[in-house]
Amino acid sequence: MRSAVSYWLPSRLARWPRRLHSAQRWRWAIWCFLLAALTACGQQPVSPGPTPIPAGLDRPCFPGPALPAGDVTVSALLEILAQREAAARECRARADALRAAWPR
Repeated sequence: MRSAVSYWLPSRLARWPRRLHSAQRWRWAIWCFLLAALTACGQQPVSPGPTPIPAGLDRPCFPGPALPAGDVTVSALLEILAQREAAARECRARADALRAAWPR
């Protein structure tokens, strides 16, 4: 058998909205809606966009030794081109590592 306390409370709550007149029900429903809608008007957190890499870190690549202006032997030219390619490879690796490590 149910106790009077556990039976009384739900039955009172179930009858409560029926006691209100139609206009009072609408007013009560509108106030509840407006109260819930106010939470949508709150300030939303803004996430900043990705920060760009500072110019001091994103420096241009060193092109390597300059090409000679006059006649040059093939072996000397190949050595200069190998140094230029090594400088470009080092620069690409540095730039790729910086971009991969930069927070997004």
